[in-house]
Amino acid sequence: MQAFQFEQISADPDKPLADGIRPLDTADMERLKDVQSIEELSDVYNHFLLYYGRDIPKMQNAAKANKKKLKKIKEVSEEDGEQDIEAEEQEEEEQKGPDLKLASRRDMYSICQSAGLDGLAKKFGLTPEQFGENLRDSYQRHETEQFPAEPLELAKDYVCSQFSVPEAVLEGTRYMVAMQIAREPLVRHVLRQTFQERAKINIKPTKKGKKDVDEAHYAYSFKYLKNKPVKELNGDQFLKMCLAEDEGLLTIDICIDLMGVKGYGSDQTYFDEIKQFYYRDEFSHQVQEWNRQRTLAIERSLKQFLYPQMAKELKNKLMAEAKENIIKGCSRKLYNWLKVAPYRPDQQVEEDDDLMDENQGKGIRVLGVAFAAGRDTPVFCSLVNGDGEVVDFLRLPYFLKRRNAWREEEREKKMQDIENLKKFLVSKKPHVIAVAGENRDAHMIIEDIKRVVSELEQEMSLPSIGVELVDNELAVLYMNSKKSEVDFRDYPPLLRQAVSIARKIQDPLVEYAQVCSTDEDILCLKMHPLQEHVVKEDLLNALYCEFINRVNEVGVDVNRAIAHPYTQSLVQYVCGLGPRKGSH
Repeated sequence: MQAFQFEQISADPDKPLADGIRPLDTADMERLKDVQSIEELSDVYNHFLLYYGRDIPKMQNAAKANKKKLKKIKEVSEEDGEQDIEAEEQEEEEQKGPDLKLASRRDMYSICQSAGLDGLAKKFGLTPEQFGENLRDSYQRHETEQFPAEPLELAKDYVCSQFSVPEAVLEGTRYMVAMQIAREPLVRHVLRQTFQERAKINIKPTKKGKKDVDEAHYAYSFKYLKNKPVKELNGDQFLKMCLAEDEGLLTIDICIDLMGVKGYGSDQTYFDEIKQFYYRDEFSHQVQEWNRQRTLAIERSLKQFLYPQMAKELKNKLMAEAKENIIKGCSRKLYNWLKVAPYRPDQQVEEDDDLMDENQGKGIRVLGVAFAAGRDTPVFCSLVNGDGEVVDFLRLPYFLKRRNAWREEEREKKMQDIENLKKFLVSKKPHVIAVAGENRDAHMIIEDIKRVVSELEQEMSLPSIGVELVDNELAVLYMNSKKSEVDFRDYPPLLRQAVSIARKIQDPLVEYAQVCSTDEDILCLKMHPLQEHVVKEDLLNALYCEFINRVNEVGVDVNRAIAHPYTQSLVQYVCGLGPRKGSH
C-alpha cells in the first residue's frame, strides 16, 4: 500500500495532496509490530480499512499490471523475435481475468467521504492520533488548533446533493470525526483499559423473570444489580447471568459510568473527563461553536461506537474467564478423584499370611457390593483379586429385606442370604468390602455386613474385614458404557457395577481411566454444574492433562498392562506415547 501511494503521488508531484488521502508512514508499521493481543490486531486492521479499504482493489490491480509489465520486459530481453511477443500478448489477452472492482460501499462514512467532507473534518483542530496521545497522557499534550471561521459558515462551502443544508454537512462531518476517533488504535487502547477497570454491571429482571426467579432459582442472587463493579465478579457468576439472559429472565447492561448519577459532585462521567482534551480554552463565540461541534463528535464516538464495542469485548472476556474457571474446577475435581491412593488394609491384616494368600492373587482382594433402588431387587457381589480380575461373584436376592420384616418368609430368606454371605467371606477371605452408595439403603447394607463380619470374628477368629461406602457415580457410568459390555458381556448390569466398585477402591486411577476413552464417557461424570456450557474439546484436553500428570507421577507397570488388559488404558498417558502408540 505504501508503494502504491508513492506511485500515485509520484505521477503528479506538483499536485497538492487530497484531503481524503492519509499517507501510510513508518509509525503505522511500528504500531503493527508492537501488537500484543488479538484486540490490538483487530484495532490496527480496522484502522487500516477505514483509511485504505477503498484503495485495496486499485492497489491489487496496479500490482497485477506491474507484474505483467515486468514479465513482458524480461521476455523481450531474452527473445528477439517480434512474432513471439505478439503471440504472447494475444495469449495474455485471452487468459486475462477481470480486474478487481471497487466494492459498492454505501455506508455513512463512504458517503461523507465521497461528498468531500474530509477537508472540513481536518479543521476540527486535532487529528485522532493527537487526541489519542492527549487521552493516554491525561493532559492536553497537543493544543487544539482553531480555524478562523465559524463551523456553520465553512459548512456552506460543502453543501451538495447528499447534504443539502449546512446543518446536514456538520452532522456528516461530526460522524466522520467520531468514526476516525473510534477507529484510532491508541484511543481504543486507552478506553479499553479504562472501561475494564471502571465497568459496572446493572441487571433488571424481565416480566418473565419477575415471575419465575424465586428464592430457589439459581439467578435469585443477582436478580437485581445496580452499579456492581465487574472486577468483583468471580467464578462462574457471569456465565450464570448470561444463561439467565438467554432464557429471557434478565437484561444485562455493562457501562462505564454510575447509573443514575449525572455528573454531580465528584461522580462525573467519563465523557466529562475526556472532552476537555479536545477543547480550546477560549471564550469567543467562534471558539465556543467549534467546542460544541467537538463535544458532539466525541459524545457520538463514545456512545455510538466505542461504548457498545467495549461492552461487547468485555462481555466476551468475562464469558471466557467464567468458562476457564469452570474448566479449572472440573480439572481440580478430577485431580481430587485421581490423587486417592489404592486402599491399604490395617497393618495387622497385612501381616496375616493366611489372608494374604498369593494363590488368590497378589495384593488386596476386594468384594464389591452393588444394588438398585427397590426392596425387591437382588444385591450383587463381585470378588476382585489383587490384579483386578474377577474371580467369583455372588447373588443375594433377598439381602435388601429387613431382618425384622413382618412376613416370616422374608425374614427366613434374609437369613439365608446372610448365611450365604458368611460362607462366601470365609472361603474367599476378602481384605475389604466396598458398598455402592446408591441410596439410603446403603447404610442398612453396611450395618448388616458389619454384623456378619463381627460374628465371623467371634465364631471363626476371622481377621477383621473393612467395610467401606464408595461413591458409585463412576461405577454406574462404567456399567452403562460400551467397554463394560465388551469386557463382561454375560454379566447383568448390577454385577458390572459391583466389579467397578471393587476396582475403584483397589486403584482409583486405573478405574477412572476405563471411561476416559474415544467414546468420551468421562464427560458424563458430574464435575461441575455448568460443565456442559464449555467447549467440549477444551474440557477434554484439560482432563487428559490431569490423567497425564497423575500417570507420570506414579508410573505404569508395562508387564502388568500386558498381562491384564483392563490396565492398558493407562499406557496412553505416558509421556511420548499417546492413544495410538499406547494401544499397541
